[in-house]
Amino acid sequence: MIRLVVALMQALPVQHFPTLEHPGTAPALRSAADAICDNPAGLDRNQLLARENRLAIDAARASSQAAGWLALGCARAALDGDGALSHDGPLMVVGNSWATGSERALLKALAIDPRNGRAAEALATLALDDLEPDDVAATASAIVKATAAGVSTPAALRACDELALRTGDIASARRCVATGLARGSDSTWHLIRRARLDFRSADTVSGTRDFLAAAGAAHDTAARSEIDWQLQWFLSPDEQATASRIADSARANWIRDRLVERDVRDGQPRGARLAEHFNRLEYALANFRLEIPAAIRRKGGLLAPTPESHFSPDSLHMFCEPGLIPADPVRDYHRWQSDIDDRGVVWLRFGAPEKRIRSSPSCADTVITDPQTRGIPINPREVWYYEIDGKPLLLNFEGEEFDGSEEATRLVTGVLGSYLCDVDALRCGLTQLSIADWKAHTAKHGTPPSSPLVKVEDIEHVRQDDRAYISAATTADDNSVRGERNIAIVSRLHRLWDPISAAPIALITYAFPIKDLAVQSGGAGVSTTVDLTVRQWDRDADRWQDTSVSRHFQIADTGSKATNLVGYVVTPSSSGVSAWSVVATQPEQRRGRAMDVTTAGLDPGPVAISDLVFGSSAQGLSWRLHGEPIPLAPTNAVDRRDTVSMYYQIRSETQRDGLRTTVALYPIRDGVVSDSAALQVTFDQAVHSGINEVAPIVDLSNLDRGSYRVEVRLVDAAGRALVRRRAGLDLR
Repeated sequence: MIRLVVALMQALPVQHFPTLEHPGTAPALRSAADAICDNPAGLDRNQLLARENRLAIDAARASSQAAGWLALGCARAALDGDGALSHDGPLMVVGNSWATGSERALLKALAIDPRNGRAAEALATLALDDLEPDDVAATASAIVKATAAGVSTPAALRACDELALRTGDIASARRCVATGLARGSDSTWHLIRRARLDFRSADTVSGTRDFLAAAGAAHDTAARSEIDWQLQWFLSPDEQATASRIADSARANWIRDRLVERDVRDGQPRGARLAEHFNRLEYALANFRLEIPAAIRRKGGLLAPTPESHFSPDSLHMFCEPGLIPADPVRDYHRWQSDIDDRGVVWLRFGAPEKRIRSSPSCADTVITDPQTRGIPINPREVWYYEIDGKPLLLNFEGEEFDGSEEATRLVTGVLGSYLCDVDALRCGLTQLSIADWKAHTAKHGTPPSSPLVKVEDIEHVRQDDRAYISAATTADDNSVRGERNIAIVSRLHRLWDPISAAPIALITYAFPIKDLAVQSGGAGVSTTVDLTVRQWDRDADRWQDTSVSRHFQIADTGSKATNLVGYVVTPSSSGVSAWSVVATQPEQRRGRAMDVTTAGLDPGPVAISDLVFGSSAQGLSWRLHGEPIPLAPTNAVDRRDTVSMYYQIRSETQRDGLRTTVALYPIRDGVVSDSAALQVTFDQAVHSGINEVAPIVDLSNLDRGSYRVEVRLVDAAGRALVRRRAGLDLR
């Protein structure tokens, strides 16, 4: 059987984020209740229960007095924090938690006295801790009325922001944000909510400004957790580990850099990734929220996977679709948070899938004879399919019991079913082979087989590929515009200086396969037009630059050996460009991108070397910069038998004599750069003040095919290294 190929990225070891509760989570409820309500200290559980019973009687007798309901709400909050079993009572029925009973008592107190700050603060604390209070609308209304009446306690204002956002009361949310910021407390909390409001109204500039201001205001553990809770949905594990080590004074700029790099990478306008994060967050919280009880969340507990299907694999195969293979009742992806299900984790990183297929396979009536089991549904399933830069990302979900949802909420591996035929040919083939074998066995023996007919090794191959997909989907992220047809563009950025003006410029070479392009036939032959957008960002200068051009290509002979269309763009630049991308677009939803967000800036010192430009006259493309033509290699590869040229520049503040230049090529095998150079050439060098152009010709015919790192080193007469520059080169 052909092995499934995971093309998005290599299989990664499963990496997990530290568990971060939602920023609304309050401290331990008993402590919070004691602080807000002035509950008596030192009471054991029996004393707390007796006290609640006495206060319940008092509140019921004086039902029009806010103080009685406040005292009852506080007593119940203390019991919830203590972990005592609840029972029925005023405004409670059997099955309600103490937290629910407390919220209802506090709602009653605020209905009587909307200005009661202690009742509002206690209710706000409970509502934020529960995340989903028993009645969001009623709680939001009570908190909004209390703050409008003048209550401005910290938790009340936080709850007003959050609950007004949830219920769509934008005016109240903005009012409470403004009040909270004016008070000067919880600035990070309020700025994040204002950013959400900004993005809801499509104000990307203000939203980005407010979010970065929130990051800059996060100078304590609670405030940092507010920012970290947002970042955890799209940062990689390595980035989050780095974020934990960033000093408070540098966090805002560090976060800005990660966001801008993503915008450049995705070929999107500045601010797009953060705007999309909040857009995805709104959808995920509305559609993928987990209903895990607060008591379990506070103890750090996450429910173990409990599949909704109660069929064994053998029974499933006998009584249901023969090609249906269930997931193992274990987690291949270990959910590290209790706010949203696994679909939400993927949605926040990659957005809506290109294909989303829901399936609830059930046992066939024609196969099952036992009326007690006929038609029992199997786990609800979903399969999500993405195609990113022409590479697939396939994810399967199944349902779980006890997670507050009837939908497919858990990432699973190694599953098969005929519903996969719409997204994956190989998995469809395995399913259909299983069905065919099942039918053949049944026809031959008169009874269905007692175990799945898919080979164990085939399922294990599927499972391994699924694990790699999951690793990519839960540690990477993407916000690119996805075309229906991918253009496999290859590109390289070269930062140089204009020899006359010394102004920084960028030479961007590109190549794309003719087969990926839409072409038009005409009298002069075949032609095509490609629109290109070049984005550059200089991190140190915080300088963003877009350049858009349109290139028309005439393809005179479609039967020629040329497989790529090549070209270049020259545009103003800066020496510190640290991230760049090229996006190629055509009609019919054709799109491709090339990018690098880890580009090292040119040395800012008194002597610097530009990026290295490689070329071969055999490739038929050259660039003229005020002088002789400079051969280019837009595919980033040269034939080692051809004459290979290099071009680079040395910028010096003064005249320098007695220098030596070394050009060395180091083989790269399995991603590791060799310590020994396969080729090294040294020559004398003298430079004048300003821009010096260097164009050596290198004979590489004796080197093996493969990838190399090319290094140019400049040393002075004493052998001291002045500067060096590196680039990659492929030899064919």
